[in-house]
Amino acid sequence: EVKTREELALMQKAIDLHDAMLAFARGFILENGTKVTDFDVRRATEEFGTRTLMAAMGSEVDGKAHHAVGISLGFSCRAGVATAYPHPNQFFYARLAPGQAVQISSVIKIGGYGGEGYRAMHIAPMNDLQKKMWEVHTEMTLKQAELCKVGARCGEIGAATLAIAQKAGLEKYVYHRPAHGQGMEGHQAPYLSLGDDTTLVENMTFSNEPGLYNLEGGYGYNHSNCVHVQRERGVIMNRTPLTREFCWLKL
Repeated sequence: EVKTREELALMQKAIDLHDAMLAFARGFILENGTKVTDFDVRRATEEFGTRTLMAAMGSEVDGKAHHAVGISLGFSCRAGVATAYPHPNQFFYARLAPGQAVQISSVIKIGGYGGEGYRAMHIAPMNDLQKKMWEVHTEMTLKQAELCKVGARCGEIGAATLAIAQKAGLEKYVYHRPAHGQGMEGHQAPYLSLGDDTTLVENMTFSNEPGLYNLEGGYGYNHSNCVHVQRERGVIMNRTPLTREFCWLKL
């Protein structure tokens, strides 16, 4: 649950690649627009990420036993109604279209360590409820990260994060806890959820994903980052913007 300096360094390398892949995917969407599907975005971004990682590893990738191990690289893109589910089980093959929510997400491990890098995007136009849900979700994401400091309790962070949705009248769009511990197992203890009384200590790491989902409307928003617990506040290790300028797309 508490990471060493070496573990944090491996996580940061993976997260740097997350950032590069998310930027590539966004650029691919803006360049190709409605000519492509979310499947096309996934395939193109996975190839970009794989080639980037392999080039960085150089001679380590030689096919020999015990070389280039502990690596996994995946990318997901889902457009339209599939974004309305927290963990959908359907195959993603939808053509991009105006008015759709689009989620781009990468899950990478290098040497067994990685994290999450998701961005909740939307192709114009957006109605008022969509704009409100995106804004509140982003506020929840940033607040959860800020609260992840030494001495805080998991359940209290979870409650404070969910209170933002409640205050905005969006509590019915909450379907899951704000975050989970992040490490070699991916989802691991402790959890930023109501009822988890664990006290945070320095160098824990958490996901950052208090999503909001409108099943009836057919859209949802779920950013995620990797948050590093430090003394004064939690620090987001990802550098991909959490802004309208990055996430609200005009094709």
